[in-house]
Amino acid sequence: GTPSAGRRAYVDELAVLTNRELQVLARVAAGDRNREIAQLLYISPRTVGVHITHILEKLGVRTRVQATAIYQRNQRRE
Repeated sequence: GTPSAGRRAYVDELAVLTNRELQVLARVAAGDRNREIAQLLYISPRTVGVHITHILEKLGVRTRVQATAIYQRNQRRE
């Protein structure tokens, strides 16, 4: 049968993000600033900002802290 929606929900929270958005979110969760993330991923700080805007929209949150909480919750469970 299919797993209950409640049990699968947390696993799928990050599924809406692209691989690049996940990379950016991982660095946000690690406490890096946009400029640091840009250097690590070889993209511009402006592009990092765009990725973060998309991440927040897709996760339905307003802040980096909230996005980090979702990221960390999903890391622990997988």
